[in-house]
Amino acid sequence: MITNKEKAMKRMTANMADINHHKNDIFQLQSVWDNLALLAQLSGTGIDISQTRENFGQVTQSVMDHLSIEMLNKAVWSLESKAYVIINLVVRNLFERTADIGFFATDDDIRQFLIRYHQLATTEKDTDHLQLRFSEYVKKYSVYHNVILLDPDGKLLVQLDESNQVVRSNDPLIKEAITTDEAYVEIFRKTDLLPKHQDCLVYAYRVTHPETHKVLGVLCLCFKFEDEMRRLFNNLISKEEWAIGVMLDANKQVIASSDEHQIPLGATLETTVRGVNWILTRFAGREYIAVSRKTKGYQGYAGPNWTGHAMIPMEYAFETDHHATLEEIDPKLLRKVMRSPLIFSHQLLNIPKNAAIIQSKLNQSVWNGNIWQNNDKKQDQNKFSKTLLWEISNTGLKTQKIIRKTVDELYQTVVSIMLENSKFQAYLAADIMDRNLYERANDCRWWALTQAFREILSKNERSSKELNTLRDILQYINSLYTVYENLVIFDRQGKIISVSNVNYKDCIGTIIEQDWAARVRTLNKTQEYVVSKFEPSPLYKGKHTYIYAAAIRSPDNFTIVGGIGIVFDSEPQFNSILNDVSPRTDNGDLIDNSFTAFVDGDLTIVASTRPGAIIGSKFFILPSLGNLSKGSQAFDIAVYQDRYYAVGAYSSSGYREYKSEQDAYQNKITAMIFIPLGDVKVIDALIDEDNHRNIMNLKQT
Repeated sequence: MITNKEKAMKRMTANMADINHHKNDIFQLQSVWDNLALLAQLSGTGIDISQTRENFGQVTQSVMDHLSIEMLNKAVWSLESKAYVIINLVVRNLFERTADIGFFATDDDIRQFLIRYHQLATTEKDTDHLQLRFSEYVKKYSVYHNVILLDPDGKLLVQLDESNQVVRSNDPLIKEAITTDEAYVEIFRKTDLLPKHQDCLVYAYRVTHPETHKVLGVLCLCFKFEDEMRRLFNNLISKEEWAIGVMLDANKQVIASSDEHQIPLGATLETTVRGVNWILTRFAGREYIAVSRKTKGYQGYAGPNWTGHAMIPMEYAFETDHHATLEEIDPKLLRKVMRSPLIFSHQLLNIPKNAAIIQSKLNQSVWNGNIWQNNDKKQDQNKFSKTLLWEISNTGLKTQKIIRKTVDELYQTVVSIMLENSKFQAYLAADIMDRNLYERANDCRWWALTQAFREILSKNERSSKELNTLRDILQYINSLYTVYENLVIFDRQGKIISVSNVNYKDCIGTIIEQDWAARVRTLNKTQEYVVSKFEPSPLYKGKHTYIYAAAIRSPDNFTIVGGIGIVFDSEPQFNSILNDVSPRTDNGDLIDNSFTAFVDGDLTIVASTRPGAIIGSKFFILPSLGNLSKGSQAFDIAVYQDRYYAVGAYSSSGYREYKSEQDAYQNKITAMIFIPLGDVKVIDALIDEDNHRNIMNLKQT
């Protein structure tokens, strides 16, 4: 690892093609300046351009230094974004798993099977029934590849994947799951539970007797870690990119890689440390720029102490073409935001002005030289001197032009970073939302299969004890899955029988008017579900939300006897997602006047951090970006409330089977990120000043 930043910068600059191109132009002009300075001294023109040459040299060097820094910033930002996504999306996913194991371990079918097992009363039919139950579970929660049930001594009783050749396990996981005070046990390592696999991510917990609380067995959910990482990498890194995404364990060893040919599993990598944004590192004879990021955790869950890591071979780190990035942007708007003091320092904005001042002084010197030559009687000398003076002035203009071109390159690089950042953050917001709502579609379908729900709703009349059972189960579920405001059980006529949230007890006995409840009666399979429109609901205090629902069927799996509706707590949940992806300063503070939003296919605001935004109202800022096709992304510059904004948008594409082509439910949501680029009046005043200065320079020339 190269720790000397200046040395590392020199090595990287050598790989910046744009910088080297400008350097060649400047080097050629520098040679011209050297020749002109010598000729001016010998010709008797009466001017000294050595100071002008030095001034231009200082300005050009300043521009080149800033441009190289911004090109590095762009490369590092791209890696940083990837490292952040790798760790944080996985942690969010695994957070859901910690709730899954706790609830599934209380499943009545599993408990009853284990009770009969300890009574030596299980049959092959019981085993087949539980396997079918596991199959239904994994059909919904497709992030798992196996479900394993063990007795307290580690004997395998039932598993979903019959090709997994295991009879008994001696893994310490079993004892830990039986004795832990935590709500779950999480391991990622080799285990005899899955002998064909290498490191496995498994969630386990004890199954207890519903009355005596005696430990009956241990349930294990086996997560599709390799599949999940492959999906994440494929979405995050295109085939054209040279960047590599990596997940590292606590020992900095690679446990997942987007390119195992370059960075193999098991390799140990150097990582960035606290306070260091990037490193220049070597691996397998190649130099890489690398960025590492730890998770900030999600709702108190920090995951298995992993690190998201992204790296790119140094020779390909600076190949991005910002000209292509900006070609769809209105040139007038682009020129304006390139003069914004909000995103450029006073020093950078003054570089063209300083170059113009140098040129203006040079023009005055040339003018004085011409006057001096006109008073000189030596005609031949005058002719040569005038030609030389013209060449000096022309070389100054060429130098100023190169400075202007390089400055434009610098400005465009910075603006392109902000536009690409807005687009990436929009993608991240949409992806987090899809992953979140994927779980909601799973939850409603799985909970609809709860045996107690099916038995109680199959009866024409229900006792107080049975109604209390419904309430208790709903409240227990809601305590584990806090993303819901309320869970409701309703009968075939749509009458609410039970709720999880006591604040909605007045809804019991009322009929659900919205059409989603009626659509539940049309569902034919246990894989099917319905979702309400994004609309106000009495089950959410009259506010807008989505309600996911599935049919509850009689124990014979044939007759629909009612349904379960799960009321997504949309306001805090969507705002949490949007706040997580909102633009921030280097210190982690929210950027003033930035905001984010979710907009549906009808341009209805689903969520927004914009002050004054009304949920359920129409979205009117750049509506074209709200109408992108599924899975598309774009960015633009907008003017809103006397500010210029970089606007990034991404239209959600779903997650796994959720909202896929095979899913009957389709609901387009576009995430939009607004990053302020500057105040309209301030920028316009600066442009007027530039125009005035350019006119004066032309007059002098």
